[in-house]
Amino acid sequence: MPIGVAAKVEQLMRNFLWEGLEEGKDSHLVRWERVTKSKEEGGLGIGSLRERNEALRAKWLWRFPLETNSLWHRIIKSKYGIDSNGWGY
Repeated sequence: MPIGVAAKVEQLMRNFLWEGLEEGKDSHLVRWERVTKSKEEGGLGIGSLRERNEALRAKWLWRFPLETNSLWHRIIKSKYGIDSNGWGY
């Protein structure tokens, strides 16, 4: 997901969470960074979309050479080709 899309979705999430604020009031009782922390760390456990997106891309990169017969592997391979990057596939 592009960074701009993640930022827009997070903005929608923030607006939903603080919907009852008066017009023009920009002060929030809790910072968004605190809200996205885990419940054990005192947050709501929502998590950051940007961090989740980065983790998902890393997972796909790790799985790519392992799932050579999967549909998504074949689609990526046919669209972008395979550039040898030392993984031996």
